[in-house]
Amino acid sequence: MKHFIIVLTVALITLSIMFAIYQPNILEDIWLWAIGLIGPIIGFLREIIKSLNKFFKELDLNE
Repeated sequence: MKHFIIVLTVALITLSIMFAIYQPNILEDIWLWAIGLIGPIIGFLREIIKSLNKFFKELDLNE
C-alpha cells in the first residue's frame, strides 16, 4: 500500500511539472484549489490507510 501511495505521489508531481512546462494556463486556474485542498486530502488518505490497516490486521487475527 505504501508503494502505491509513493507511485501516485510521484505521478501527480510529474504531471504537475509537465503541465507547468507545456500547458501553464491549465495550472493557472486550479493551483489555488489544489493548494487549498492538499491538507484535507492528505488527512483523508491517512484515515483511509489507518482504517485499511486495522481491517487487514483484524482479518489476520480471525484466521
